[in-house]
Amino acid sequence: MLESAIEATSRQLFRRMLAAVAVIAMAVAALASLSVAVAPAAHAAADVHIDDVRFESNTVADGTRQSLHVDWSIPAKATK
Repeated sequence: MLESAIEATSRQLFRRMLAAVAVIAMAVAALASLSVAVAPAAHAAADVHIDDVRFESNTVADGTRQSLHVDWSIPAKATK
């Protein structure tokens, strides 16, 4: 009985973590598409690359916040 309760709790936690990862991935994708869709000002036009996106931690407890780190770069031959 206790084992089945633990398994149910583990499955629920896994689903919540999976949902959180999906929401964050969609937010990153939305931000990336927004940067393509919005025309920058003429003086600020440059190519920007998102090099890496990663979580601060591999586990997330219920009701807590998680940091997302994004590495980005501007290529050496960016246009003005």
